[in-house]
Amino acid sequence: MVDAILGPLFQDLNSLVQTKFGLLWDVEEDIEKLSSTLSAIRDVIDDAEMKQYTDKAIANWLRKLKDVAYEADHVLDEWLTEVRRSEMEVTWNSCTQQVSGSTAYCFKFKQPAFRYKIANHIKKVTANFDSIAAGRSKFHLRSGVVERAALLDPNRETSSFVFEPEVYGRDEDQRKIVTMLIGNTGSLNNVSVLSILGIGGLGKTTLAQLVYNDERVSNHFGVRIWVCVSEDFGVKRLMKLIIESFTGKPCDLEALDPIQNHLRELLSGKRFLIVLDDVWNQHQDKWDKIRYTLTCGAEGSSIIVTTRLEMTALIMSTFPVYYLTPLLEDECCSLFMGHAFADGDEDMYTNLVEIGKQIVKKCVGVPLAATVLGALMRFKREVSEWLSIRDSDIWELPEEEGGVILGVLRLSYNYLPPQLRQCFAYCSVYPKDYEMEKKELIRLWMANGFVQRVGRMELEEAGNQIFNELLRGSFFQDVQKDDYGNIEKCKMHDLMYDLACSLSVSECCVIKVDKAMSIPNSMRHLSVIHISISMSHMKCLRYLNFSGSYLRLLPESICSLINLQTLKLVDCRELLMLPKDMRNLRSLRHLDLRGCLKLTKMPSNIGQMICLPTLSFFIVGKKRGHQVNELKTLKHLAGELQLKGLQHVNDSTDAKEVDFVNKQNLTSLELSWKFDDGVDCDLLEAKKSEEVLECLQPHLSLKKLVIKKYGGAVLPSWLHQLENLAEIELGECTRCVSLPPLGKLPLLKVLTICGMKSLKCITEFYQFQSLEQLCVWDFL
Repeated sequence: MVDAILGPLFQDLNSLVQTKFGLLWDVEEDIEKLSSTLSAIRDVIDDAEMKQYTDKAIANWLRKLKDVAYEADHVLDEWLTEVRRSEMEVTWNSCTQQVSGSTAYCFKFKQPAFRYKIANHIKKVTANFDSIAAGRSKFHLRSGVVERAALLDPNRETSSFVFEPEVYGRDEDQRKIVTMLIGNTGSLNNVSVLSILGIGGLGKTTLAQLVYNDERVSNHFGVRIWVCVSEDFGVKRLMKLIIESFTGKPCDLEALDPIQNHLRELLSGKRFLIVLDDVWNQHQDKWDKIRYTLTCGAEGSSIIVTTRLEMTALIMSTFPVYYLTPLLEDECCSLFMGHAFADGDEDMYTNLVEIGKQIVKKCVGVPLAATVLGALMRFKREVSEWLSIRDSDIWELPEEEGGVILGVLRLSYNYLPPQLRQCFAYCSVYPKDYEMEKKELIRLWMANGFVQRVGRMELEEAGNQIFNELLRGSFFQDVQKDDYGNIEKCKMHDLMYDLACSLSVSECCVIKVDKAMSIPNSMRHLSVIHISISMSHMKCLRYLNFSGSYLRLLPESICSLINLQTLKLVDCRELLMLPKDMRNLRSLRHLDLRGCLKLTKMPSNIGQMICLPTLSFFIVGKKRGHQVNELKTLKHLAGELQLKGLQHVNDSTDAKEVDFVNKQNLTSLELSWKFDDGVDCDLLEAKKSEEVLECLQPHLSLKKLVIKKYGGAVLPSWLHQLENLAEIELGECTRCVSLPPLGKLPLLKVLTICGMKSLKCITEFYQFQSLEQLCVWDFL
């Protein structure tokens, strides 16, 4: 994970050097030296991170390096924050006093105390990095990116033989796969591929061995070949391994063409079954070369692939991917007891059996965990020894006890790029079995600097890619989706959570109200459960969550948090107003106001927060800086938006400037008016409402539209053109006498109509293609 921290340091250094202010601090030589040292260290990081699990000296070196990297990150963060603050002051002074930019710069940056402090910090950090860089030579680390295959553990190599004396809970899986293989007719000159997918230790290899050795399979396939692939998916290597497994002799061919020809000669006309165990390849072109070579067998020839990576399974499979599920608890318990007790011992130690059943819960259906923990307890017969294991998390066990389980899972972690490793390990800041909100998780990654820009891609999009890669790698599970198929929440498998905790034990911590604990000085990320904490002078803060609090007012000091990216105020039901100077939060990307029911107006000039993609709602005001055209400059708006108070829009020109038609990332839009209680709008207001609504046409990609208390008599002409709409709600549009042809919307599933007292008829229901729910009420 260290490289994931060092990378952003380079970016921050470049940002400082490229600003005219960054050159005023008399530290150019130190910065150049620091950049050179960081480059030399990064060159050997890959090899060091691979070796840290078997070499404690290297692990200690990396730990020191990480501490210094965090220290450097803090110094540069403080420096950059001062740059941003000063630039904002310069902009303000230039606007109000007509001060020239260069003069303001020189004036604002004459802060000797702060400059002296930063200069000293930079020199100290540079010296620390120099010391660490000097120590790397004694470890003989390799430069550049280390090939994963070069670090393979030979003990991981698998064969077709089943070594377990008894396999529990896989009979049904075996039957299903055997049936698919034998019933597969396929097509001539083609080969069918079935992928078995699951996390490490779930029993994919064991299941493949059971199928391979099944009598029905051996009778059906004339040729059976087993190849342990692992990370090295070299095309020639893999073909030679298939040849050697078939012939039982070494293959001395070196060039690709003769290797391919020889393989095709061996398999031509034969119905074969090839098992490719433990595959990590995610390159379509590599697999295509091998697959085309294997299209030479008889009808029904098949390949079984075992993998932890969903992308690998999707690339290689022709059958639907076979998602291997955990064992049931009683199956897992039988496996554990079989390893923990010799025959007949269970009856002698009934007290230990009961504790064992509780230990089995830690295994969460993973056979490897049950096997390892069962073997661990084999020669332990003291109750205290069993209780100690029961009351410990897997990651808290000594390396010789829990290390085998985490070691298998760590292979998946090591295969990730550095940026993804950091994001995965950070997830340990959540409690175990917690439902993580996808958007919140991505914003936390962003706030901590774990997400880096890729070309023109927005940070949120880059974070979404990271999330999807971790999901495809089986790091996340139990996803929950919204009505449109978008992932909202997920969980981590308990053992994956234990792995994350083991990787970040000195950096991430969950504090519970009922558990006293000391917090290490190295701690970087805290998750506080059921405890109120105060905030003050946190100028480097990126993420702030007050959700569910009883705050009536937010402190104005929040407006000085110029690095703040996310302000989450969900369900702050007593909140009356937002700080007036929120426009200063130029880095803010997410302002989540859902459930803030008592907010009646917005801060002025919110349109200056041009980075803002998430704005839960906007209340239109009458005065300048509060009007609807403040949304004009918020070009990145995405997700859900409620636009309230549309009765205050002066004319349709202001509404047109909002330019919803080009805001393609909005998925849900609510448009609402509010006239005086008990008073309908007059004809003039009704006409204006019609013109305003017509000018608020959204992008065609919109999924949900809500129109409330609209005073016009006619709904907009564009409504039936939004072909991607899945849900429409029309509420208290009391003057509307008819509906547009909503039956033309092919994807509309939910239609809600209420309080439309002038509506005379509803027709065209027979035309709806996808409608699932119709709610109609309050027409009197």
